Amino acid sequence: MSAPSPQFKARFAGVFYLLTFLMGGVAAFVGSRLVVSGDATAIATNIRAREALFQLGFTAYVPVLVCYPAVTLLFYDLFRVVNRNLSLFAAFFSLTGCGVQAYACLFYLAPLALLAGAPYMNALNAEQSQALAYTSLKLYGYAYNIGLPFFAAKDLSVCG
Repeated sequence: MSAPSPQFKARFAGVFYLLTFLMGGVAAFVGSRLVVSGDATAIATNIRAREALFQLGFTAYVPVLVCYPAVTLLFYDLFRVVNRNLSLFAAFFSLTGCGVQAYACLFYLAPLALLAGAPYMNALNAEQSQALAYTSLKLYGYAYNIGLPFFAAKDLSVCG
């Protein structure tokens, strides 16, 4: 059996890239519908009232977390024939960014446990759990943004 052609790999990478953008857009759209900047009580109320929508936001991130590493590996395979070291450099930064953003998604899930009154959260009153949920979402945003420069370094290395 022969190896897939570069054209096939490029098309496959394009499909994964498209899925990444579409699902990332869905996740961002859902998040923007629930988050009220600076208002922990409103965010907690929105998450509790539309928990399924909040979970959909996280669920939309899962294909992004799966597809983008696949895109990275396909791009590495396609571009290594041009410059192996540069392609490896770009793949390293891209996969690092993917890892950082996957870790950030843990902060996205935390408000569900904080606001659901999980047994280990019994010592918190409603105001404290709302504040922690808000802080968790802020940390998600910060951690997610920390991953972005890794993608920029990847793009600069490919263009350079």
